[in-house]
Amino acid sequence: MKYKRLDNLPVWSIENWDLPDLELTPLQSHGQGDETVDHLRVEMEGITDDWKAQWNKYTDELSRHLREDTEHDSTVDSMWKHHIKDFQINHGGNPFILNDKPGYQMAHHIDNRAIVGVIIINLKDNSDSTEFADFDWKGPTNKGTGLFMLNNGDLHKIVVTGDRLIAYQPLTLDTMFNINT
Repeated sequence: MKYKRLDNLPVWSIENWDLPDLELTPLQSHGQGDETVDHLRVEMEGITDDWKAQWNKYTDELSRHLREDTEHDSTVDSMWKHHIKDFQINHGGNPFILNDKPGYQMAHHIDNRAIVGVIIINLKDNSDSTEFADFDWKGPTNKGTGLFMLNNGDLHKIVVTGDRLIAYQPLTLDTMFNINT
């Protein structure tokens, strides 16, 4: 697996996040509260134990990489201070497998404060990806590539023009810093 940080931003492109193919079936609409497009994003089911084990291996590697990459980083330090040293993506729960249909879109937005970071991995070659407004970058679209971002106020959007299949894992405080509840 390969990570490439975008300049001094809390965004990384990801390559070689290779996962086993899945037999997927539609589970339910996965909307964001916009009735005009919510039916165009469908959550899929069919994650296997082997797939989840590989995903967890990659999230462990990503956690390790982020701790090392940002140890003395002023951008991440301004967001998390010394707490980044405890960063670990927990294995609880599955990422969402999302099938976006043409016409699905989310306008430029900032993720809500419950979302600390996001992993998005392409499960097939897609034509569309997350686009960032503040630094004019579009995420990769090939199968096994994607992005990881720490939520820091950068505007981003998605406009889907062709079927898009992704694994999407939002990271919340309790999934990132081993917070005991």
